[in-house]
Amino acid sequence: VGKLKNKYNSLSKKEIFTEFFKAEWDSLMVSGLVLITWNAFLFICQMNEFKFHDWFDMWGMYGLALVLGYSGQRLAYKALTTVEGVLDKKIEGLKK
Repeated sequence: VGKLKNKYNSLSKKEIFTEFFKAEWDSLMVSGLVLITWNAFLFICQMNEFKFHDWFDMWGMYGLALVLGYSGQRLAYKALTTVEGVLDKKIEGLKK
């Protein structure tokens, strides 16, 4: 959003956020689904009394959740990116 604000400085932050969430709700949903899947995996492992290594129980699962959530959102954002095109059209409309 910060990069978009720098690129489209004539728009307010509210407009940038509104357009971002309108255009990129799908990539954010994919990120949420990745994290829900990860939590379901951990829940199933716990219910089946699967034993992980100590390092994984103490901090590994959190680091992996962070990486999965971020990379899931980034992959979805790259695949589904539309916000810049929408903002380009909005800027063109303002210039006319």
